[in-house]
Amino acid sequence: MQLTGKQIVKNGIVGNYCEKGVQQQGVDVRIDALYSLPYNSYGQVPAEGKTYIPKRGQQILGEGLTFINSGYYEVELMESCKIPNDAVLNFKTRSSLVRCGALVHSGQFDAGFETEKMGCY
Repeated sequence: MQLTGKQIVKNGIVGNYCEKGVQQQGVDVRIDALYSLPYNSYGQVPAEGKTYIPKRGQQILGEGLTFINSGYYEVELMESCKIPNDAVLNFKTRSSLVRCGALVHSGQFDAGFETEKMGCY
């Protein structure tokens, strides 16, 4: 079952949200920081231990409107999350972003996960 935006904020699943971002199908998120990822960067998935995440490049978010070139970016969001033990959180790319040529990807945020700032790519 998918929760509505009002259910998500009422249950405290997403925090530090903008009231205008509460939508019927979820909660719109806002960019706090945007970092370029070099084209030649790569992660590593070892047989044992933690996944190696590539180092991010410089922060490129400016004041107000920011023009973003084609490429890969790490996105740090303003919103926090506190996911209950009986739920998961997934990002969906809004159609307005797709029409601009942007696709947002993120892994599943597991049950019980908490963070002050969510992120995606």
